[in-house]
Amino acid sequence: MERRPPTLSADALPTNLFRTESKYEVTEGTVKFSVIKPDCDKPNPKVGVGLVSFSHNSRYMATRNDNMPAVLWIWEIPKLKLAVVLAQNSPIRQVEWDPCRPRLALCTGNNKVYMWSPAGCIIVNVPNDPLFNVLSIRWTPNGDALALIAKDQFCLCYLTETQQ
Repeated sequence: MERRPPTLSADALPTNLFRTESKYEVTEGTVKFSVIKPDCDKPNPKVGVGLVSFSHNSRYMATRNDNMPAVLWIWEIPKLKLAVVLAQNSPIRQVEWDPCRPRLALCTGNNKVYMWSPAGCIIVNVPNDPLFNVLSIRWTPNGDALALIAKDQFCLCYLTETQQ
């Protein structure tokens, strides 16, 4: 779940891409999510699962319920169980799986890209432009970079494997 600590002065912020303004918290037990009640008076109200996406190897499946647009459910298919739930502060606009690895990227229309893999989660800030709102994302065919697309511009996010 993304949480925001109190606002810090610009001098107190680190200069790298992985900043402390947003973070995921690991929570166990019961968690309540806000639910949007559909307007049944309108034709074709959005109800139920409106997004389904499979990882490259079909081991994981990501789903989003249209009544809970800020919550992403990631299922581990071979075990038929829920692997993780990612709760964002804003509705999830797009979800894209890495074409080569079990790694997922998502955007919510702000200046961050959220990533999940079985190893954990990270939040990547778009550098040097707090007004660059990521509206769409696309992986390169080899999964080494991610195109971050805003209204009138784009940037590339290059990813490297860490050596342990």
